[in-house]
Amino acid sequence: MTPTVLIIDDDPRQNALVTSLARHNVSARALGPDAVTRDDIEHAHVVLVDLLLDRWIIQPKPDSIAREPRDGLALAAVFRAHLGYGRRKDPTAFALHTGRPDVLAADTGLDLREHGLARVHNLEWVFLKADPGRTAAIASLASAVVAMPPVWPTDPNEAGRVLERLLRLEGPPPMLAQARRDVEETHPPTHELSSLSQGMTALRWMLHRILPYPTFLHDDWQLAARLGVKHESLLRALDARALPSALADARYRGFLADFSGRRWWRAGIEHWVDEISEGRLLSGRELRDTLVRRYRSLESAEMQSPVVRVDAAYRTIGLVDAADAVRISLDDWPPFAEPPWATVADVLDEPALAARVVLDDRRLRKRKRREPTLPGRRPAE
Repeated sequence: MTPTVLIIDDDPRQNALVTSLARHNVSARALGPDAVTRDDIEHAHVVLVDLLLDRWIIQPKPDSIAREPRDGLALAAVFRAHLGYGRRKDPTAFALHTGRPDVLAADTGLDLREHGLARVHNLEWVFLKADPGRTAAIASLASAVVAMPPVWPTDPNEAGRVLERLLRLEGPPPMLAQARRDVEETHPPTHELSSLSQGMTALRWMLHRILPYPTFLHDDWQLAARLGVKHESLLRALDARALPSALADARYRGFLADFSGRRWWRAGIEHWVDEISEGRLLSGRELRDTLVRRYRSLESAEMQSPVVRVDAAYRTIGLVDAADAVRISLDDWPPFAEPPWATVADVLDEPALAARVVLDDRRLRKRKRREPTLPGRRPAE
């Protein structure tokens, strides 16, 4: 089935996105808000609504604002309601398309990432017009909706099998068993919530809770940290296909695999590390030295225990040695994900980050390094 996208814009004649999506084998068309019918919504896999509909002229209704949606966010909610809540087959994803994400942040000044904005505003995703990868991501979302079953199964065992098919959970038996355990630890909503939403809760789980964080899938930064090599050298080795097929087998290829960059099964990475180690338990340094000797394109990160460093907006900054870092607690970071890290210098310079340092790390840092007390904490008694 060809993925379909309905673009709702106050100036549909100027929408070049239709042509761009066609290059990704997606059938798309653009309509003005007043031209949209229920049939249009029902036959779309993704409904993409422009946020600021400044050119849309709504006929005023005296003393009533109930029939005057202020923007694309309100309009998307109206369209979703017309489809009913879990009462129809063939799920539809709703997303916003905007060049003004600050409007969705409600003048708070917070720099929220797209998945955070989508979660707050009851959407599958928020696509930024300035993002050069948005067309491919929209196509990926539409293809993921096509891959969903028309009706999410109510039987728990069948629901689990559907999720495994969507994830393309496969591989050597040891890797497969560990991957299943890793997925289960993230509490996928495969039962009553996905049944009620016709699978859209499972899709949101993947978009909002899995892909943005280090869970059972890792991105290239997390892979570099695990192997103890420089991120740039890892990218060069992957692009040149200098690494063996065993690592390629760890590549995630399930639904939304091309939504936001390359992902790797954590269990697949560990399976490959076991093969490299030849059954021996290697330290981080020994593994890194083995890899650098074996694959000349890889370069050592020159850290004892590299971890991924993030900022207060959940964005990856780079790698840092755990000895020079602390764990931080971010509001929307899932409890089942591997912890985020920031450097000690980061938290000393930014009060917003200092207040988020995990309490145990505040105490440990002061006791071991005898550094100044981090802002926002009391001295240990």
